[in-house]
Amino acid sequence: MYNESFKKYLMGYGSAISVVLFLIAMAIIAVYFRQLRKVDLIYG
Repeated sequence: MYNESFKKYLMGYGSAISVVLFLIAMAIIAVYFRQLRKVDLIYG
């Protein structure tokens, strides 16, 4: 991401990579919180 944005001056491509990585991270966090809520309901 850094190379594409700053070394090759492809800012649009670098920001697109950033957005995709952000969305993947948010999906993983959402799954984690969903599992955490299930465990909390089971064990109190």
